[in-house]
Amino acid sequence: MAETISKHIAEGFGKGELYAALAYDATDVFSGMKIKALMLNSTGRISFLDATSYIYSSVTTQLDIVSTTIALAGICSLTGATTVTGALTVGVSDTGHDVIFYGATAANYLHWDESGDDLLLVGTATQFAIAGDTDASNTTSGSLRTAGGLGVVKAAYIGGLLDVAGVATFAAQDIHTLGLTVADAKAVVQGMNTFPKLTPTILTSGAGYTMTAAQMLSGLIRDTSATGAIAATLPTVANVVALIGGYVAGTSFYLDYSNPGNQTVTLTVDASAQWTMTGTMTIATTTHRRFLCVINSATTGTVYSLGDAAA
Repeated sequence: MAETISKHIAEGFGKGELYAALAYDATDVFSGMKIKALMLNSTGRISFLDATSYIYSSVTTQLDIVSTTIALAGICSLTGATTVTGALTVGVSDTGHDVIFYGATAANYLHWDESGDDLLLVGTATQFAIAGDTDASNTTSGSLRTAGGLGVVKAAYIGGLLDVAGVATFAAQDIHTLGLTVADAKAVVQGMNTFPKLTPTILTSGAGYTMTAAQMLSGLIRDTSATGAIAATLPTVANVVALIGGYVAGTSFYLDYSNPGNQTVTLTVDASAQWTMTGTMTIATTTHRRFLCVINSATTGTVYSLGDAAA
């Protein structure tokens, strides 16, 4: 039977005392040794099986466990800040585990659901923010990408260019009822057709003027001035691009200029000469002329005269 011996290690053990402390059974088979307390100095270690697996204390109030692999079985609870400096793997391939990160509000958490293979943001959290600001140029680039579909219940806002490489399909009832509005002066898509959304500009001033970008993009200017020869100076390409909010080289639009009055109107290049004027730019009395405006870059463009007709 084992005995209990209380001594400091420095006091030493007699052979009989050490034997008595070892837990031998009735057949003298060793079954363990109980040590109530063991204190080691800063260089002392308790080793297991080999010199590479041991427990020691490198600094006061800290316990260091050193080994190539440390296996923890059962439920483990860690309190206080925990830092992991190496790779962290939960489970193995095809056998995972749920992982939950709780927030400061009840029932709000980020949940990796191993059975559903889903990453869930649960609760009343209103934002999943990605700090990256990389533009997407294909399906494998950008700050956020998915190999599957993307479902959005609420309104979606796109601050930059929306580039669709394939076919964009919209629910017929939604497009038919509400239309797809790209911007105030742009197009509405309904079914298989694209209908220009026009806000005609009506002029009666009888004097030369500088056209605004909104007027140029309105699609139709009707000038009913009764007298005088009017010079209509175009806005800069940069101003037009700013109003469009997104473009690629070749973005184009039509401008119809109707002149039912008694004066002539001539489109004039902008003060910065960003537009190149091609063809006849004068709209004669009681005529209508169509122009094709093509944006070549953020600061250059071309205006083509496509011919005239009776106003």
